[in-house]
Amino acid sequence: MTYKILAMLMIKLLFTFRGSKPTSKIPASDFDAERFAGTWYSACFIPHPLQSKLGSLSFSFLFESDGNLKLTTRGYNAKKNEWKTKEQAATFKGSQTEAWFSVEANSPYEKQRKVIFLNEDYTQALLVGPTKNTLQILYRTAEFTKQDLDSLIERAQSMGFKTSKLVRVSQHINDVPEQ
Repeated sequence: MTYKILAMLMIKLLFTFRGSKPTSKIPASDFDAERFAGTWYSACFIPHPLQSKLGSLSFSFLFESDGNLKLTTRGYNAKKNEWKTKEQAATFKGSQTEAWFSVEANSPYEKQRKVIFLNEDYTQALLVGPTKNTLQILYRTAEFTKQDLDSLIERAQSMGFKTSKLVRVSQHINDVPEQ
């Protein structure tokens, strides 16, 4: 029985990371967690099974008194006509001036996330995972210009991400019923 569970976990890992190249991107330096805290809206992302069916996708980071972050992911599933919300703890992997943290997962594996680009006024960010199959382009507001989005897509592409895989997120918040 134990071997079956172990074998199933190994197969899951194999398919999860199949074709995934690790990302060695350096997290944004001089990171200010308190300035980063708040709500970020996803403009587009490389599809992830849990998020690909969601619109109005946002991530809220709350800086807690213990020095860590609480992450709340929220999105609207139009097919089911319901909001999906998930809260997770995030701990810094290094110092709080590095935009690199580990997010708790519902499995024995942590999800590492790095902010590899953050503009000076903390309104645009590139959030990545441990492989080049995880990329979120984030903005502080649900509205942004095509020029700004194209600029971030070009930046991600220059860093080796397959931007042709990016899926645009609908952020028509006014068209979506509130929770």
